[in-house]
Amino acid sequence: SLVGVNLRGEERPLVDIASQNAGSWGPSALDTGYFAWPKVSPDGKRIAVEVRTGDQRWDIWVYDLAGRNLTRLTHDFTGVRPFGWSPDSRNLIYLGINAGDIGGPHRVVSQLWGGSEPPRQLLGTDFQIHDVTLGPMDGYAVIRDMGNDDLRIASLRQPGTARPLVATSASEVDPRVSRDGQLLAYASNESGQYEVYVLPLSDPSRRVQVSDGGGAQPVWSP
Repeated sequence: SLVGVNLRGEERPLVDIASQNAGSWGPSALDTGYFAWPKVSPDGKRIAVEVRTGDQRWDIWVYDLAGRNLTRLTHDFTGVRPFGWSPDSRNLIYLGINAGDIGGPHRVVSQLWGGSEPPRQLLGTDFQIHDVTLGPMDGYAVIRDMGNDDLRIASLRQPGTARPLVATSASEVDPRVSRDGQLLAYASNESGQYEVYVLPLSDPSRRVQVSDGGGAQPVWSP
């Protein structure tokens, strides 16, 4: 289920599977169904979500917070896992699917959130992608490899240039590039428990540990 929380700690249920009551704010278009990978646009106006549209099939929809309406972006299992938005909130970045085969070649694409233009490929890989994070659209993407929980870096200006960034026997998860594209935050269990680390993409050797006593799922302020 999806729940919105404001800075005062007040909760607004966006999805309520157990009942049809979505709280005192009234029901929304996100009251029933299966939802995953919610990503709020930088301007705070929309939420992109993955929605189950059939047996072992999913697609991406965009929920407008002001109008409380849900718009379908992809059709026939052609796009899943919203990874994030462009800085101007106009384009959604997600995993493109070929012919409904999620096990096939993996493509990260960008598309106008209203679907008025076809998706544009940002990068492609010969390995399975679990998560992607990026800053400016002309910078770098950091990819979490689904096979071994390693992190790779790829230039958005030179497709096909994915190379290892953090590759150890531990699990590196939850990568998040800062909005300016300079820093990467992620979590690793190399110490025996997950902790959050930050490193400059220009010099990964200057890594620092941020959390103490356990940490995961880092998020950058604007």
